[in-house]
Formats: sequence, structure tokens, C-alpha cells
Amino acid sequence: MEPTENQSSILTTCPDVDADGITVLVDPAEPKLDIVFIHGFTGHPYHTWVHNGMPPSRTDTAESSSKFKLPWFNKNDGQSSTTAPKSDAVFWPYDLLPITVPNARVMTFGYGNHIGNFITPANTRSVYDIATDLLTALETYRRPHTLQKLPILFVAHSLGGIIVKDLLRQSYDHKDSEIPNQEHLAEICKSCIGALFFGTPHQGAEPLTLALKVLKSILTVVGPFSINQKVLDILLRDSSELRRLNDWFPIKADALKWAIHSFQETVPLRRLGSSSKLVYSSTFLAVMWMNTPPSARTRVV
Repeated sequence: MEPTENQSSILTTCPDVDADGITVLVDPAEPKLDIVFIHGFTGHPYHTWVHNGMPPSRTDTAESSSKFKLPWFNKNDGQSSTTAPKSDAVFWPYDLLPITVPNARVMTFGYGNHIGNFITPANTRSVYDIATDLLTALETYRRPHTLQKLPILFVAHSLGGIIVKDLLRQSYDHKDSEIPNQEHLAEICKSCIGALFFGTPHQGAEPLTLALKVLKSILTVVGPFSINQKVLDILLRDSSELRRLNDWFPIKADALKWAIHSFQETVPLRRLGSSSKLVYSSTFLAVMWMNTPPSARTRVV
């Protein structure tokens, strides 16, 4: 399917993507919908949603798997930066989505949240803090466009799904807020029409406790590091904050008629030289009152 004339005008050059905050990728003249992408635990507002060129050869795969990697930890200096899209890459929110949904304004949100950093301190923002940042940034961007009531669809991977649910709860609470000049933040919840969750551990991810212990043991030998314990805590299955979200979200999603779709991967991953296994079981990924259809054809990483 060829892009329309309107699409071609907005698909000329993809903007650089900020690691923190909102980057507007597609901005049609007369948008009918806002679609917001939120990455996961160790993700990135660009890299999570991109496929870079041709698949690696068997040789490339063997070489990369033989190297010891710790993808959950950030090796840079922790400073905010931008990412320039590659010419041979396919960036789903920018290259493909406007062809399917030509009248959508598309944004991607980054929060620079790795589990930990080498040398420099890890990001210490909680999920609540990140959700607040996204809520205020999104409302602030939409307000001057006189389009603040445009429908919103969220697309979230992993931890991003929990951030979306926390954002919606905060926005809903502002509906009857007694805090002066905060009522406008309720517009985001009112405008939400649904969410797509990819690999979101709705009921917690108990295996992370073991993974964290292993990584802590390894890194005490490798060198100085720091960990964002606040984010790890909410991902654990016994998290009281996660239970509160699970109590709130299904009721409000049903009452407000949000369209909710949750996908889990069925392709095993190989981690740190271990045997292939699924990162999360369907129990962790299931939304309380709905079935979670597996997606065997697509893996979001």
C-alpha cells in the first residue's frame, strides 16, 4: 500500500528521538487520534520499536552470543541524548503505522530507566514518578493544539504497561481533585480509548528476584554499580502497589469502555548462556479479567 500525498509530506525525515520525554514522530495536518508508545524496563523510545536492516547471519549470531553482555545495565554516563534513525532501519511508529492509520499523530516517550548504571548513580525515579512525567508532558503538549480532547491509544512494552496504568489512575484521580489548577490532567483519562500491552507483567514477575541476585553477585566483581530498587520492587509479584493497580484498572477499563489487548511472546529467549526459556509465564502476563492471546509471530524486545 503506497502512502497518500498527506502521508508522504510527514514521512520525509524521521526526527531524532530523545531518550527522555516525548518525541513527536508523525504530526498530520488534521489528526484524529493520538498514539503514544512507551518502552519497557531496559528499553528505549527508538530501539524498542525498530528493526535494524537485514537479520544477522549465523556467524554474526554466534559471535554476539559468545560475548558476555549485561543488557539490563547502562554503560554510558547516564546523560540524556538523542538517537538518529538509521537509513536501513524500519521504525514501526514512523515507517509503518502512518500507512495503516494515516490520521494519527504518533509520539514515543522515553524515561531513561535502566535497572542500573556503572560508575554513575542509577535513575531513582519510581514508576509513579515516571507516570507523572508522562501525564504532565502529554497533557502539556496536547493543550495548546486545541486538540486536547483527541482520542488517545497507548502502545506499551513490559514495564511501560504498568506506567500507562499508573498514568491513567493518576489522571482519573484528578477528576475530583481538590488540588487547585490540576483538573486539566483528568483529560488524558477521559480521552483514552484503549491500550495495547506487549509482554507487560500485569501480575508481577517473580523470577526477577533470582535474576537480580545473580546480577548483583556478578557485578560486585565487575565494578561499581547502582540499581534502581524502586522500579524492581513494583515488578515483583508481592508488590502492594501492583496489587492496587490490578484492583483499580480492570474496573475502570470496563466502566470507561477502553479497548484492551495484551500480547505475550511464545518464542523462548536465551539469557546469559542458559537454556532457552520464556521470560515470563502467561500467569504473570494475564490481565485479571481477560485472556491474553499469545503472539507467536512477533517478539518485541
